Amino acid sequence: MDDPTPSSAKPTVDREKTAPFLIRTFVKVGAYHRLVQFEDGPLPLSDEQAIYTWKDATLREVLTTLRSSAPPVTEYRHPLARFSFRAVFADPTARGRFAQKDLGTVYSRDILGEPGSLGRPAPRLLEDDERDTTSSTEQDRTLDELRFVPGDYLCVMVQLPKGVVVPAGPDGELVIKGAGVGVGAAPPPANGWKRDAPGGRGTDGGWSGNPAAA
Repeated sequence: MDDPTPSSAKPTVDREKTAPFLIRTFVKVGAYHRLVQFEDGPLPLSDEQAIYTWKDATLREVLTTLRSSAPPVTEYRHPLARFSFRAVFADPTARGRFAQKDLGTVYSRDILGEPGSLGRPAPRLLEDDERDTTSSTEQDRTLDELRFVPGDYLCVMVQLPKGVVVPAGPDGELVIKGAGVGVGAAPPPANGWKRDAPGGRGTDGGWSGNPAAA
C-alpha cells in the first residue's frame, strides 16, 4: 500500500498490451477478516477468491469481476447486497507489520440497477455519459487512485439490510421482514436500505453484520 492520499489523475492503461495483476481477495459475510489472520496466519484460504485486473480498474469493476468468479453463495449474488472493500498490506513504517485501510463501498444495485429478485435482478446499462464526471464517487475511484498495489490483500465484507430473509420467497421475490402492508404500515425503502435523509448515507440500523469488525 502506497501513500493513502488519492492521486489527482486517473491512470491510462493499455489493456491490450498490459497484463493484469493478481489480487488475493478474501470475502466474508457480515464482517471483515481479522488483521491477525494476515499477520500470524493461517490465511483464511477457504474464503479466498483470486481475481485479475488492472490498476485503472474501479471498485465497481472489481466487484463485477469478483461476482463473475465467486461461488454461488446467496449473499454474494443478492441484489440488495452491500460490498465494503479494505486493503491489507505490509506497512514499511511499522517494521513490516500489517496495516489496513478502508477503500470504499459498492452496492449490487450500482452494477445491476435497481433490485428485482434473486433470479431476475433488474437490468441497467452503465451510462457513463449521464454521470457527473466532475465528482469521484467511491465505486468510481480506481485502484491506482486508492494507492492499492500488487501484493496487497483485498478484504471484502458482504452485508444485507436487516430484515432481508435469505433465500428468496416462493415466487422468487425478496422477502423483507415487517414489509407487509397493514394499518399504519409504511412501505419498505425502494432499495432495501434505511437512509438518514434523502441523499444521506445508510444508518447502522439498516445494515446486517458489524461494519466495525476488524
